[in-house]
Amino acid sequence: MADKVGFNSTAMDTTEVLKYLDELVFAQTGKHLDSLQIAIIKGVLSGRKYADIAKE
Repeated sequence: MADKVGFNSTAMDTTEVLKYLDELVFAQTGKHLDSLQIAIIKGVLSGRKYADIAKE
């Protein structure tokens, strides 16, 4: 299933993941990720829980 959403077996860094997700969101909504959405994604990718991210 991962291949269906554009991921392959090579590792992506956080910047690449954010760019990819932003492109997907923009393609579907016509809007880019905002700073709050980016902060949440970065936190989750670094292993933090949403509750901890939301406190900031």
